[in-house]
Order: sequence, then C-alpha cells, then structure tokens
Amino acid sequence: MWSDALNKMIAALLGLVATAPALAQLKPPPVPEKVFYMETSISTVKYAEPGLTLGPTALRVSFGKKTSATFGYEGMLGFSVRNAENTYVSTAGTSSSVAGEINNLYGIYIKARRNLGKDLEIFGKLGMASGERTLSAYPSGLTAADNKFLSFSYGLGAKAAIEKDMSVVFDYMSYYHKGLTSVDAFALGLALDF
Repeated sequence: MWSDALNKMIAALLGLVATAPALAQLKPPPVPEKVFYMETSISTVKYAEPGLTLGPTALRVSFGKKTSATFGYEGMLGFSVRNAENTYVSTAGTSSSVAGEINNLYGIYIKARRNLGKDLEIFGKLGMASGERTLSAYPSGLTAADNKFLSFSYGLGAKAAIEKDMSVVFDYMSYYHKGLTSVDAFALGLALDF
C-alpha cells in the first residue's frame, strides 16, 4: 500500500522535473509601461421602472491600475449634470409628469482588457455599484426610501488611442437591476495613461 503511494509520488515528481523547463518558459504577461489611468466620460443614463423611463446625464470619472497586460482594477464616481423629465403612465391609464436624476454613482471593478491591434482595445468590467436617484414624484409605488441603491454591476467597452497616452473610450454599463427597476448608461469620454 505504501509502495503504491510512494511510486505515484515519485512518478508525479519526475513528471514535474521533466516539465519544469517548459513551465519556466511560461511567463506572465508583462505589466504595461504606464500602469495608472484616468477616464472622464459623459454618460447618458437610462433609469427605468414600470411606467416610467428617464434619461438624465451624468459626469463620470474613473481611476484605475493595470496589474498585467490583460487585467486591472478601477474605482468610479459620477454625479448628475442634467436631470430629465418624462410622463409616467400608470396601469390604470392616468399620466403625470415626473422629473428625475441620478445624484451620484460609486463603483469598484475588476477590469479585463484585450488589444485588437496597436491602437484598439476592448474591455469588460465586473464589480459593485452604489448610487442615489431623486424623483420629483413617486407615482409607481416607490418612495424616497428607495432612492439609494447597491447592486452587482458590469459593463463592456472599447478604447481607441488618439495620442501616445490619450484615448477615446466608449462603454455600456449596467449599474443596477432589481425587479423591473434598472439603471444603465452609455458613456463617451477620454482616457489618460500615466
């Protein structure tokens, strides 16, 4: 019994020794030359709940660090620059005007990147987001107590270099989904590596 275990252990060690030269050739991708970046974007937010859809505008700033050629992490904060107004239509068919905005957004993400050439990169983000919205009225049954939210968040985007350390960034982000209420955004902005 012990001899079988010993033989398997020796075989495993010999296998590791035999493959060690090949494993030594597998190096992690190098860390990029400039590991920090900052993005500033204008986001068109879509706030939706049953009977009401609003499209306020927010300014978003992200700070990140590239930990390898393909991964990194970032923090995000955003705040409202323009509210929006729309008509709420109830299930009974009545309607009323409602204005709203996303006062603030905060998030932390893990970011995966892939270069599709020298000047083009695609990326995905996965993390958590928190924020607060304000409505002028709460006709759908939500209340001011529902203004704050915390949710799993994700997004996809692309980044195209326009100068050595400057890029144009476009992305879609999902900040909040609970039941039929959601906060999503499309953003366009500039990124600077440093």
